[in-house]
Amino acid sequence: MVHLIALTVCVSACVRSSVVEQNTPVQQTPVPTPSVLASLKADRFKADSFSIILPNSFSRKPWHGDDSGGWEFTNKKMEISTESGIYAPDVKNYGDTNYREFQKTIDGELVKIATYEVRDPKLLVDPSKKYCVIGRFEASPRVGSPLVISACFPDPKEEQLATQIIESIRFDGNE
Repeated sequence: MVHLIALTVCVSACVRSSVVEQNTPVQQTPVPTPSVLASLKADRFKADSFSIILPNSFSRKPWHGDDSGGWEFTNKKMEISTESGIYAPDVKNYGDTNYREFQKTIDGELVKIATYEVRDPKLLVDPSKKYCVIGRFEASPRVGSPLVISACFPDPKEEQLATQIIESIRFDGNE
C-alpha cells in the first residue's frame, strides 16, 4: 500500500511537471527587418533640435505657426511632416482603420508610434496618401517641446520605409 501511494505521488508530480513544460512559451529570435532606408541614397538632415535620415528624393520646407513649427518633406510617394510645440497633436485613434499603437525607445527617448489607414481620405490634402505612421516624442530636456513626426503614403508597402525614417531620428549631439 505504501508503495502504491509513493508511486501515485511520483506519477502525479511527473505529470504536473510535464504540463508546466508544455505551457512554457518558446522564445523565438526576431528576424531582423532589412533596411529599406539603408538601400536608398539618403542623407542626415539637421532640423532644429533633431536630425533625421531622408532619401535624397525628398524636398524640404520649414513652416512656422503662432505656437509651433516644423518641417515638411515630400516626394512623389510620401509626405513627412514634423511639428514641435505645446500643441503638437497626441497619438490616438480617431476611428481610423487598421490602427496599431506601440511604444519604443529611439535615441534614448520614449516615443509612441501608431500606424493606420485614414478613415476619411477627404480630410487629407492628398487623399491618395491615406496610409500613415505617426510618432510622438514627449517633452524632455533633449527633445524640447513635444515633437510629432508623421508620414503618409498611398501604398501600404511604404510603411516599413516610413517607420525606418522615424526610427532614424537623433537629438542634438547624437547624430
